[in-house]
Amino acid sequence: DRREFDALFRAMAEARRGVVAVAPGGTLGIEDLYDIQPTTGLPFTYGALLTSPAGNHVRLLERNHVGRTAGADVWPQVTPRPLTFAFSMAAPYLLNVNAEFAALGTCSVEERRARYADPEWRARAWRGVDGLPMAPRWDTYEIESGRVAEAAEARGVTPLDVLLDAAIERGDLAVHVRCVIANDDEAGVALLLSDETTTLGLSDAGAHVGQLCDAPQATDLLGSWVRERGVMSIEAAVRKLSGLQADLFGFTDRGYLRPGAWADVVVFDPATVAPGPIRRVRDFPGGSERLTADQPVGVAHVLVNGVAIRRDGAPVDEAERGRPGHVV
Repeated sequence: DRREFDALFRAMAEARRGVVAVAPGGTLGIEDLYDIQPTTGLPFTYGALLTSPAGNHVRLLERNHVGRTAGADVWPQVTPRPLTFAFSMAAPYLLNVNAEFAALGTCSVEERRARYADPEWRARAWRGVDGLPMAPRWDTYEIESGRVAEAAEARGVTPLDVLLDAAIERGDLAVHVRCVIANDDEAGVALLLSDETTTLGLSDAGAHVGQLCDAPQATDLLGSWVRERGVMSIEAAVRKLSGLQADLFGFTDRGYLRPGAWADVVVFDPATVAPGPIRRVRDFPGGSERLTADQPVGVAHVLVNGVAIRRDGAPVDEAERGRPGHVV
């Protein structure tokens, strides 16, 4: 509860080090951060400030301007990438907020298939999914055979019926679904990225390895938003990716190219830099899947603490095995 949050904030204020990172909700909302941060004395950041069809991002950005003017050191995290999820109908992560899907969490494949085929269960599930506060944006849903909304309209059924039928037809239910949740408003994303009071974040970092991969956030920013759209200068983008992050976390010897600093360097071609493909691999224990983006375009060299781990566009296997980086 809120008392636990307050105790943590007091401990950080006494230690005078660190950064408070918050996933707002429940007893600690975004509005609370602007009241608490000045009493803590450490930077606050929250994730994530994303565009939404309702335009809530504009209000939150304006609130941040007002809060910072009043002295609150709060940094909303923004990202250049749409919040895109990939999941399987054998374990439909995004649909589990619906009680009917959540109840299937411990079911076998056979039991789940039987529910998917049951017309009464489908009717209850559709009522539940369609009534969620953040209802699925069916126009963004895609499966291997095409766009879900188009197939639903052509067949005269609900989008959920299309997903369930495809899963049953597959047998093991493992039909992969891809959809966008938020942050696909180009003008809104440009507004958030170019604002001087936001910081880059929400890069996933492995939280949902089989459903989400935003590891190419940096190359997307440099390629799609700097070169192609001209939303900001390359200098501003590089600062967002390096110096600003170091300043926010209080790292005095990182984030800048200068004598005495750790040589963490990326050498890229501004004319070609781009994310490259996101691919699904199955190399986890038990054959579990993950998404990876390990083939960037236009990234020539990468140095970690002065050691080249990528040279002329290719990984340096020996250097990677040596792990020249360390926890800061």
